[in-house]
Amino acid sequence: LGAAQAAVLGQAQRLGQARRCSAALRRGRRVALPLIGAAAGAPQIAWARDAGDDHAILAVNAGDSAATLLMDLPAGLAGSWVDVLSGEETALPGGAWSLDLPARTARLLLPAAIWSSCGGGG
Repeated sequence: LGAAQAAVLGQAQRLGQARRCSAALRRGRRVALPLIGAAAGAPQIAWARDAGDDHAILAVNAGDSAATLLMDLPAGLAGSWVDVLSGEETALPGGAWSLDLPARTARLLLPAAIWSSCGGGG
């Protein structure tokens, strides 16, 4: 495989692993996370998946320029999370959360405990 193909394969494998690890991604209830101050029709979206004790958060910037997404997180999502696409750890506060996303990117966040318990990041 070439470098670009290997990168795509790696992302697909991480997404598959995330789905296997997370009940929220397999069968969770989808909850929209309204973006505070976002213009109507903005090319950004965020939502959470809720499966009781398991959660996931997805944020997408489909725009041609970087964007800062400000959202009000539901109760119970504060804690340590991992972006399964980049491996970056993030501490989510309770309430309002600001996320910088480059153009045409996404972040898929799982609770760090769930991601690490299924061998995530390795």
